[in-house]
Amino acid sequence: MKFFIKTLGCKQNTSESELLREALENAGNVFDPDAPELIILHSCAVTNKAEYKSRDALRRLKKRFPEARIAVVGCAAENSPEKFKSIGADKILINSEKFDLSNYIDSATDLSGINDRKLEHFKSQSRAFLSIQDGCDLSCAYCIITKLRGPSVSKSKAAIFEEINSLKAAGKNEIVLTGINTALWGKEWGGSFTELVSELSAMKGMRFRLSSLNPDLIDEQLLFLIARENSICPHLHISLQSGSAEVLKGQRRFYSPELFIDITQKLKALDPRVRIGIDIIAGLPGEDDQEFEETLTTLLKAKVDYMHIFRFSPRTGTDSAKMKYPNGLTAKRRAGILKELDSKMRAAFLCENMELLHRVVLEERRDKKGYVIGMTENYLDVGVKTRKNSGSVWFIGETIDNGRLYGKERNDTQ
Repeated sequence: MKFFIKTLGCKQNTSESELLREALENAGNVFDPDAPELIILHSCAVTNKAEYKSRDALRRLKKRFPEARIAVVGCAAENSPEKFKSIGADKILINSEKFDLSNYIDSATDLSGINDRKLEHFKSQSRAFLSIQDGCDLSCAYCIITKLRGPSVSKSKAAIFEEINSLKAAGKNEIVLTGINTALWGKEWGGSFTELVSELSAMKGMRFRLSSLNPDLIDEQLLFLIARENSICPHLHISLQSGSAEVLKGQRRFYSPELFIDITQKLKALDPRVRIGIDIIAGLPGEDDQEFEETLTTLLKAKVDYMHIFRFSPRTGTDSAKMKYPNGLTAKRRAGILKELDSKMRAAFLCENMELLHRVVLEERRDKKGYVIGMTENYLDVGVKTRKNSGSVWFIGETIDNGRLYGKERNDTQ
């Protein structure tokens, strides 16, 4: 059977889709995006807009491939199954059902247990996303994902290392550790995410990147590992959301702006080349002009190199949707102010990294200039002049164009 998987949403979805692809291929099926008999639409529900995009993707797929069977899986399928049914989905699978291959083919293989989900190749891209946990124990007022994914469930250390060894044998140079709330890994049995990262840091010939973390789950030992261990990428993405103490409290985010500032300052003191990014939402409930100014003050005190900026959108089914929040024009204006600050942050960090030696993982694609696109250890998007298309190379940046650092491959590390 020929099949195709269309994935929307987060790194966790991408990792899970890749797992389904490998499992279906191992069962004798063929991945074919041009003439599929079966399509798996891996949906997202983090916002109302994301869920709309998932439904729109279903409509487009049905129009393009009218003869194909389409199974909708993932968070939007869990949240609004009737809406996908009304559009014409052939099968709708909630999160607990999507790993049972008998829902797609005549197979008894069931990967529903988290330790049964083992990646081997990750063919879709050069950097592998490895899920180490699923679900979340928190109850942030603006988020619906906890309701759809359930409580945190961790993959065993043995299963993680087995997958890493398989991915390393497949030629992967970078693995991104991901999950719904990655730093909760091991909580069920008293394990520690920092201890896991420490063990991974001893592995040679591979680098590991951490996906976004909440400030209150970051300890000083983890900062040291990020800054000093060669196997751990010098990059930290923090799920901040707001720099106002009152707004954070109202959204049930249990950390202070001061903790966030302290984390960034300590990490930069350990290694100024570490790149620090944040997620931030403009216009959260409770954010009046004073709270927004507090957020700006927090950002100016902290050491931040880039921001992923979102405008608050009330998510149906969450407590935040029932709260009073700034109007759309106000949120848009505040997001614009944040974008101006973000542009300055990005430009400054690019300049700081000019003429510095970096290890780049190539992403097997070239831009219009003929440069191979790649990612540095500290999360810079770069263009490399090289004959290679894959693997990793040493690189020194020489010019900046449209937010990207360009330079040549270095044949030595001197």
